[in-house]
Amino acid sequence: NCRIRWKMCSDNFLIYAQLPEDEDFLHLTVKGVLMTGAWLQYRMITEYGYMSCGGCCFGNLYVDESYVFGSGLVKAHVLEKEHREPTISVAADVADYLVSRRSGFHDPLESMSLIRRDEKGCYVDYLTHVANMATRGVTENGSLLRIDDTARYHRVAYETIIRPRLMKSIERNKDDEKKMSSLEYKNRWFVDYHNSICEERCFLDEIIEISDSQTTR
Repeated sequence: NCRIRWKMCSDNFLIYAQLPEDEDFLHLTVKGVLMTGAWLQYRMITEYGYMSCGGCCFGNLYVDESYVFGSGLVKAHVLEKEHREPTISVAADVADYLVSRRSGFHDPLESMSLIRRDEKGCYVDYLTHVANMATRGVTENGSLLRIDDTARYHRVAYETIIRPRLMKSIERNKDDEKKMSSLEYKNRWFVDYHNSICEERCFLDEIIEISDSQTTR
């Protein structure tokens, strides 16, 4: 029952799991859902150039071949709409549960690195998570493989697919101030998020440089 499942509806991905009663399995299930979301978000960006957003919460959900409904779906939708950023927003009770485990249980640092908090709330820190998972790959002599490829793929996807697509959308919607503001905000957020992770992880060669003429609101 604690298996993580997913379903695609139109252009929406639904990642969900029945929460087990066992406390250890419950923690692993919650973390597993967020990890799946983080990898999906990273791959959508690096392979297809699509910035995704969503919401992660506790709640009731009914899913079958034809229907998806329940309070969990509604709460997730509200979470997503409350954020302008292209992120997977995480409900406060989910974030608090994930990082408030007793000391020494499983991997508290890994759990904490899945979530990033700012003044607007909590969201999945997908780039940090993917970089952390990359450090687990080792060569035959036990030395760590290069992990800055995770940031490089992220940067290249932005420069070759995401930014050109955003600029075309901005030009196409130049008479729609609300739409333009949203597109420009997403562009700035993506660059700031990417660069903040690169600075934290010392991936300085992967910083996205934007000239003054390219800087958006």
